[in-house]
Amino acid sequence: MLKRFQGLLPEGWTVIVLVDRGLYVKWLFEAIVELNWHPVKHNHTAISAYQHYGFEITGDSTVDIGGSFIMNDYLMTLTKSSRWNT
Repeated sequence: MLKRFQGLLPEGWTVIVLVDRGLYVKWLFEAIVELNWHPVKHNHTAISAYQHYGFEITGDSTVDIGGSFIMNDYLMTLTKSSRWNT
């Protein structure tokens, strides 16, 4: 189904695919990347909570968790520990 869109999009467009909570079916993630589209994690509530407590996004991780699923998520580092000293 995704390949149907490939010829319809103007050249130079960037396609962003919103996903929830970083969990994908492996074949779907690979199909999105194969089309040069960009899967974007969409759990803003959780990200905001971590940032509120001093964490920053410092990387990205993709791990095969078995059963044809992969976990694609942010790596976060505690950079403002003063939040935890109150």
